[in-house]
Amino acid sequence: GSDVVNPQGKEALKTLAKVLNSTQDVTVLIEGHTDNVPIKTNVFKDNWDLSTARATSIVRILIKDGFYSSTLFHRVVNGFVVQGGGYSVNDQTTLKPARDPIILEAPAATGLSNTLGSIAMARTSTLNSATSEFYFNTGDNNTRLDTDSGGYAVFGSVIKGMDVVKAIDAVAVDSKSWPTSAVTILSASQTSSL
Repeated sequence: GSDVVNPQGKEALKTLAKVLNSTQDVTVLIEGHTDNVPIKTNVFKDNWDLSTARATSIVRILIKDGFYSSTLFHRVVNGFVVQGGGYSVNDQTTLKPARDPIILEAPAATGLSNTLGSIAMARTSTLNSATSEFYFNTGDNNTRLDTDSGGYAVFGSVIKGMDVVKAIDAVAVDSKSWPTSAVTILSASQTSSL
């Protein structure tokens, strides 16, 4: 195990930071998940220590990196997913330049599942293609997204603020599942509750 966050993980975290800051009166608390194999090293006493180190790395990245400022939730399929992190408010037709894709950590390998409230990396139909986009599962999608095309990597879950995710899930969309009114990720900052 490692607490180093790769570039693709950093991109996903930037998106989450903007979600947290897009609504001033709501807090979304994300719970990180660690490897499903027990860890004990000179650096990490157990999986809890590793999880804490990873969470700290993630929070620092979210605060430091402004990639997700003014990005959109561009895909909303009610009862399925709310997806964001790829398009800017200023250019809704071109994907933002992203970092190199991550290596897929599929649910079968991690034990983490695409259930209601979980957060996962979005990707194309090609394995190892996730870059900056992420999605919130707004339904229990484990029977589909854990296995389709190799699965989709879950990296956390909503602990507080699911009402915000549900509100986004209920917005009006066009025929391509784009919200008819922009749902924007504004910015990220660290609060005392973290």
